Amino acid sequence: MSCRSSDAVYRLPRCRRWLAVFAIGATVCGWLFAVSHPAWAQQLTTQQPAEAGATEGGSTRPTSAPQAAQPANIAPAEQTPAAAKPRKSQAELEADLAKMLSGATLEGSFTMTGAGRDGARLSRDTYTLGDVKKLAGNIWLIQARIQYGDNDYTVPLPLPIQWAGDTPVIVVDEFTIPGQGTFSARVMFFADHYAGYWKHGERGGNMFGVIHRAAAAAATPAAGAAAGANTQQPPVETEK
Repeated sequence: MSCRSSDAVYRLPRCRRWLAVFAIGATVCGWLFAVSHPAWAQQLTTQQPAEAGATEGGSTRPTSAPQAAQPANIAPAEQTPAAAKPRKSQAELEADLAKMLSGATLEGSFTMTGAGRDGARLSRDTYTLGDVKKLAGNIWLIQARIQYGDNDYTVPLPLPIQWAGDTPVIVVDEFTIPGQGTFSARVMFFADHYAGYWKHGERGGNMFGVIHRAAAAAATPAAGAAAGANTQQPPVETEK
């Protein structure tokens, strides 16, 4: 005689009836959890065979050794970097600068900004340098012949030089040039080139150009002896 599952449950003794109800409830709850957490259920099912090491006879079945996890991205073999170029001492940097600038000619251009000035217009200027030597501290004496427009004159310039790492920079604030007035400027030198900014009163502008080194026969003896020197000066402008 067939019967429904609910009739079969109620015909069991009370203790077995509660066990059956508990088993049915646990099965339903496990099924609902697996449906809502599929990733957890998959991980649990894959771990169970590895954790179960017992056979039917009670003896344990040896499990295979866990495999080492393989990295997702295998980095290529590291290459030994090339040896860094030795950094020059301050005395060497200064000597190189003195050698580059003593007797050199600086040819370039400058711009002028301010009221009524065209900041995009370039004007040519030339600086012919004589002896360059360090005096004391960061002050360098630079003999400079300045040529621009109809102007051509030579003036000794004691200029402060500061260093940004291995790069020399002229830093002057309200520096007086005899007969021309006061100037402020920041001019740096690197790889036989110069570039910077100058300011004179309400006017100012950019300056840049190329350093043409003196021939070896024309270089002054002090070029290699003095610690470095920076010999570019701000362009001197007068009202036309």
